[in-house]
Amino acid sequence: MKAQGRGTILDVGVYTIQLAQFIFNGDKPISIKASGFLNDGGVDQSVSAILLYSHNRTATMITNFDVRLPNEGIIVGTKGIIKIPEFWHPTRIELPTGVIEDPLPEAPHKFNFYNSAGLRFEAMEVRTCLQT
Repeated sequence: MKAQGRGTILDVGVYTIQLAQFIFNGDKPISIKASGFLNDGGVDQSVSAILLYSHNRTATMITNFDVRLPNEGIIVGTKGIIKIPEFWHPTRIELPTGVIEDPLPEAPHKFNFYNSAGLRFEAMEVRTCLQT
């Protein structure tokens, strides 16, 4: 598995990093501290990381193949808390002022992964970028 790059960081950790990069407008972390465990094959099985950014901003991430985590993005700021359930493919955002629901359109066929119908928006954007 190690040769295939199938660890928790590459499989699911990229989504946590992407969320932090999105929230912090692409700023690069000034410090990264991480700890975790490898399985018998040398593949990262669990990782906890703290990314420090300028202006006293912090992102904390946990990925784990052994336990089921809540899989939500939580953003804490001076104006309150934002929760994004299943943040890599959300249809709901919980704001201090209320909840925003954005259900996906019905798909004509079944997908292998939950909420994969949302990938159509990525495909449409790629097509638009290629055409311009």
